[in-house]
Amino acid sequence: LALTAQQKAIAIQEKMLGKEHADVSVSYTNLATIYQNMDKLPLALTAQQKAIAIQEKKLNKNHPNLMASYSNLAGIYQVMGKLPLALVYQQKTIAICEKVMGKKNAELATCYNNLAGIYQSMDNLTLSLSYQQKAVAIQEKMLDNPNVNLATFYHNLSNVYQAINNLPLALEYQQKAIAIQEKVLDKDHPDLATSYHNLSNIYRAMGNLPLALDYQQKAIAIRKEVLDKDHPDLASSYNNL
Repeated sequence: LALTAQQKAIAIQEKMLGKEHADVSVSYTNLATIYQNMDKLPLALTAQQKAIAIQEKKLNKNHPNLMASYSNLAGIYQVMGKLPLALVYQQKTIAICEKVMGKKNAELATCYNNLAGIYQSMDNLTLSLSYQQKAVAIQEKMLDNPNVNLATFYHNLSNVYQAINNLPLALEYQQKAIAIQEKVLDKDHPDLATSYHNLSNIYRAMGNLPLALDYQQKAIAIRKEVLDKDHPDLASSYNNL
C-alpha cells in the first residue's frame, strides 16, 4: 500500500508541478526509503539518485534536504557493499552538516557515527575509532541524555574497541550502553539482546566464562520471545552458548 501510494503521489506531482520540482525530489526520497525497507536496493538506489539529481539543480548546495539525501544514498551504498561510494556521500553529508548545523549538534553526531561505521566496514579502524569518539563526545553533551542514540554510539564504540582488541574499553562502553538501554527500552527489546550478546562475547574473549554464559542466556531469552525460531541472530546466540 505504501509503495503504490508513493508511486501515485509522484505521478501526480510530476504532472502538476513538473519533474524537477523540489517536492518531487522529497517524494523520490520517500520512495527510496520504501524500497530500502523492502530490501529492493537497486530500486532504492535509482529513486534516491533521482531525488539528488533534482535537488542538486533546484536547491542550495547546503540545503538540509540535500544533506539527508546524501546520507540516505550513503546508507544504500553501504548495505550494497559499495563502500567507497558510501564514504564519498557520507563525507558530503558531513560537509553540509558542519556548515549548516554547527559542530556540536546531534545530527552531526549521527553523521560521525555513520561515517565510523563505513570506516569500520573498510577495516580502517583508526578512522573508525576517531569518528566514533567524536560522535560520543557530541552526544554526551546533549541535554536529553541518557537516550537511545547515546546507547547506540556507546555500543558501536565498544565494537571498535573490540575490533582493535582493547577489551577493557570494549567492556566499559558496552556496559554503558546496557545501563542506558535497561532504563529506556522495553526489557525484551531486540537491541538489548544484541548488547547482551556482545557483552557475552567480550567476557568470553577476556576468559570470564561464567559472565559470558550469563549474558548469552539473557540474549537468548529475549531473542526467543521476539525473533523467529530460525532467525540468524538467535542461531548466533545458540552457537556462542
